[in-house]
Amino acid sequence: MSENTAVRKLDFALVLDSTTVVDPEYAALIEVQRVPLYITLGTETRPEPEWTVEEIVAGYDDKPCKTACPSAGDFKKCFEEVFAKGYKDIVCVPMTKGVSGTYQAAKVAAASLEGGLDKHVHLVDAPLANFGVSALLNISIPYLKEAGVTGASYAAKLNELASSSSQIWTLGSLDHLYRGGRLSKLSFAIGTLLRIKPIIGVSPDTGGLDVEKKARTFNDVDAYMVERVREFAEKFKRIYVRFINLGDEDQVANLKRKVLEVVKNLSFSEISEVGPLFTVHLGRNGYGMVVLGDGPIISKMESGTKNWADIFRLRKQG
Repeated sequence: MSENTAVRKLDFALVLDSTTVVDPEYAALIEVQRVPLYITLGTETRPEPEWTVEEIVAGYDDKPCKTACPSAGDFKKCFEEVFAKGYKDIVCVPMTKGVSGTYQAAKVAAASLEGGLDKHVHLVDAPLANFGVSALLNISIPYLKEAGVTGASYAAKLNELASSSSQIWTLGSLDHLYRGGRLSKLSFAIGTLLRIKPIIGVSPDTGGLDVEKKARTFNDVDAYMVERVREFAEKFKRIYVRFINLGDEDQVANLKRKVLEVVKNLSFSEISEVGPLFTVHLGRNGYGMVVLGDGPIISKMESGTKNWADIFRLRKQG
């Protein structure tokens, strides 16, 4: 069933995994369907939408807690239901394949569709997850509203925008990421023993999680994040930032103030929820942001590069 009752007459629909929260402005424009991931707390397993954050927080320190991605069968069932409604195409935006098998499950499901329908599922390979994917959808709204937009053209635009993105945050504790297998033993040991404030980022190359910097103070964390936004502002005509507050409201307020003092021409939003599944892996203590750029401003030397990371390297060298 659609999450919205009054959507535009598009001939394609959007399929997401259950970890991505869609803002109302976006949801009013397109049919959205979700495929759930699964959470096991103690001996009980349920689809993510059937858990609450409060239940997870109350139990994950005392009971074994793990998560699982959807199966290819889960995605296939969803795809078939969407096509049965008469949609010509599906744009599917799973979380980054570097932290979950969700993307691969969607890919296998699409390939298994019969009657040529496999060619009408357009997978977006974004190095983003959760609030990063929601930010990607928000910055894409002007393209979704364009006359003549198709599933294929919209998916191509999402892939293009996703290649100009950076998702970073810091956490009060690395325990949850390490226990969930999303952080290496070495990174966990460094962060824990040195009592640093690690800045964790989603790699634009692999989609996995990296400790980008080991900061000593919150001011150092903020300075790193502000510099990241400034770099984007120098390279793109249009900037979108989504701030995430995981129980550190004052820190987010400070970060937002510092960013807006340095970069004026950006759109931004703020959220304080990552849902039950990401609460399992991130905990409830930390803050961060995702920044996306649109409309690159590049030199002749840079015009042959393929992504924002290459452009950053060129500019640092020159």
